[in-house]
This record gives sequence, C-alpha cells and structure tokens, in this order.
Amino acid sequence: SKVGRCGSKVPYQSKGGYESNIARIAPWSEHKLTGLTTSEVWMLWHFGSADSGHVPLKKARCKDFHNKSDGKRLSDIKYLVHAIEEEAEALGIHNSNPGVEEAKFIFDQCENFLIQEYERVTRARGQETALPLSELSWLTVLELIRQQPTRRC
Repeated sequence: SKVGRCGSKVPYQSKGGYESNIARIAPWSEHKLTGLTTSEVWMLWHFGSADSGHVPLKKARCKDFHNKSDGKRLSDIKYLVHAIEEEAEALGIHNSNPGVEEAKFIFDQCENFLIQEYERVTRARGQETALPLSELSWLTVLELIRQQPTRRC
C-alpha cells in the first residue's frame, strides 16, 4: 500500500472512538501539515493518522495546535476541503462521512476540478509548463482555489 509523506497508512481508529481518546492524542502542529499533497490532507481530514495518533482534522480544534499560527492551518484546510466538497456536491457524490475507498473515489473525481483551476491560474501567470497536481503542496492548491473568480453552483 502507498504511504504518503505524512507517513500514515491506516486511518485513525480505536475501540473507544475519537472523543474518548482526545486527552492522549498528540496535538497537531504546522510542520506535520506543510509539504503534504492535497490528497494526503483530504485523507487526514476524514481519517487522521493512526501512526501519529492524530484524530481526523475535521474533529480537530484550534486548541489542538501549539499556537495561533499553527491553528490557522486548520482554517486553511477547512477552506480547501469545503471547495472539494462543493465540487463533490455538484457531481452528486458528496458524503460527509465516507469510508476510506469512498473518500479516495470522491477525491479522484474532484481532482479534475483542481487540475482545471491549476491550469487556469498557471496560464494566467504566463507559465507554460506546470508540475503535475499530484506533486503540488496543498498550500499551493489552496492559493489557486482562493484565486478562482466564481464557484460552481
């Protein structure tokens, strides 16, 4: 199985559920979130990381981060995930609590939208060649999403 740069192979799971384990889970920190791809952040949003003992990012709170600037990453991730979820809704495939395979499927279907935004922005900047979307940091993709003129209805 593929292991992302975040090192997570298996979603975070426990017998007691997420809420009962909050006290013993390591806080998220910015350095663990930078340099990840959008796909990796999407999976961390839904499933967290069993390897590092982190709950899904959708269950994280600002106080789970070391400082205010680290907590801003959570806001950035929410914005990016919301953009992907809007595309999923437009495609009729949105599920707020997908399983692992369904989350991968949803992301794969929405990736075309992200690629189109990436190509639009790079053309607007006069760049001829662009890295494949799969090689871009999620922060770069976030910047592209924030530059889009209008969103789909």
